[in-house]
Amino acid sequence: MSKDSQQPKIISLEFVEYFAGRFGLTLGFSMLTALVASFCFDVYHVSESLAGIAVGAFILAAMVSRLFAGRYLDVVGRKQMLVMSGIAYLVTTALYLAPLPFWLFVVTRALNGLAFGFYSNTIVTLSNASVPAQRLSEGIGYLSLANTLSSAIGPFVGLYLYQNLSATAMFGSCVVFSLIVAGIALAAPVKNVELSAADRQRILKEFHLSDCFDFSCLPISCVSAAVDFFYFGVSAFIATYTIELGIPQAASWFFVAYSATLLLTRPATGRLMDRRGDAVVMIPSLLCAAVGFVLLGTASSVAAIVLAGVLMALGRGTFFSAGQAVAIRNLPANRIGLATSTYFLLIDTADGLGPMVLGLFVVPLGGYGPLFLVSAAFSLAIVATYCIIMRRKK
Repeated sequence: MSKDSQQPKIISLEFVEYFAGRFGLTLGFSMLTALVASFCFDVYHVSESLAGIAVGAFILAAMVSRLFAGRYLDVVGRKQMLVMSGIAYLVTTALYLAPLPFWLFVVTRALNGLAFGFYSNTIVTLSNASVPAQRLSEGIGYLSLANTLSSAIGPFVGLYLYQNLSATAMFGSCVVFSLIVAGIALAAPVKNVELSAADRQRILKEFHLSDCFDFSCLPISCVSAAVDFFYFGVSAFIATYTIELGIPQAASWFFVAYSATLLLTRPATGRLMDRRGDAVVMIPSLLCAAVGFVLLGTASSVAAIVLAGVLMALGRGTFFSAGQAVAIRNLPANRIGLATSTYFLLIDTADGLGPMVLGLFVVPLGGYGPLFLVSAAFSLAIVATYCIIMRRKK
């Protein structure tokens, strides 16, 4: 019998359910994120700053929820948390269909973000914990494809519905996806982690930072967040950049190339990481990101932008899922939720701050090309930081 045939299986009914839940959640989220600002301009006729508040309310609320999601996951119960957050996400998504005044719309965004954060943290924790330890990197790579595919499909579907049908059609489709999310929450067979009475009382009555953050995964979480800080500068500004270059269609092809590359490479990189160790995958991925930034900063053709999309997938896309595996590896079951919360809290923070900081302080100084070259320089610095962290860890 071959070594591969003796490996535990990754794909199961449970795996499919978790994959579907993550896909439906991120699909609705990416549709709304891409079009909420346009909706606010068209319907409420507000300024750019107020539209930004409507967009940011969701992200900030999701970040706040992650502070508590990991801490109380096993106190409330994993199944209970999944069901409550899934139903809350469905209800708050349905509220988008109501004719709300602007500030109630912002409140709805915040409540939707809270539900999203709790559900996201719970289902990622459950899905990652369901992967056999011997194939952790490979399994998380497969699961992360749910987020990759939905993030690529969501904006295109949402834009089509909004421009060709109506905002109601767009919000209605988000409600359909949230029904999938709630259905998975109700149907998924979830085994709760039992806490001792002492641990339960301590979490409820005492406050320790270790109950909100898993400090063991902070180093890899910080490195992943740094990579995302610069990558989201790309995602936020590449459409404007390609218009300036006179090749506006290149932005769409960048994301197509990014998604296709991840589909083709992620299973292989996960297997390689499980068999050969973290550094074999993670250091080359950081170098690919740096080269991708350089290519973007010097691009003058669609082909160059597409190749940059391939390199960014091998870089940021690979490192993102690999970082999750490193963050939760060798942790006991009752710490996986906290580590997941810590990892994504830092990622969310970087995703929100990246476009804002880079747009305010870097783009005005030299434009988008220099922005990407600066990002390349920092990516090389991140490589050195990662090597130092891993050396100290060993």
